[in-house]
Amino acid sequence: MSEEATTLLALVSQLRGLADAINRRQARLTPTQRRVWADALWASCDAIDGEVVKLRAALADADAPPWRDIETAPKMRTILLFAVTDVDEHGTVKNWKMATGSWNEGYEDERSKAQGLTPWEWDGHRVRVYEIHPTHWMPLPKPPVPDAHPADQP
Repeated sequence: MSEEATTLLALVSQLRGLADAINRRQARLTPTQRRVWADALWASCDAIDGEVVKLRAALADADAPPWRDIETAPKMRTILLFAVTDVDEHGTVKNWKMATGSWNEGYEDERSKAQGLTPWEWDGHRVRVYEIHPTHWMPLPKPPVPDAHPADQP
């Protein structure tokens, strides 16, 4: 777990302790006031818990290797594909290609196989058996968020 996530969890624990203390020991507050303060603190804790869940998910994605073996690629979804096109005698990659593409179940039929086509699409074109084949894949990044005020731009 990252240092940030650990810190957030410790903060949540402290807030929960404070909420309990206010609820039990604060004689100067009326029971209604204690309940309002405690409810507000618990709501803050719940919000922080939600942020911790998002942080964990983001960290898990960040820890994932950027390029993944093609055998693990999702089907029927556009992804970023990578293929080695030239390797020297020592196994060092000398040339490679990258493009968007997808694996399509509908392309696994006998007619496609007879035509020498694979289930892969590479940059909008069907991949033939004798052509380049993707070896790795990566999820596409999220698209940029459009500007909230497009009319203000020149």
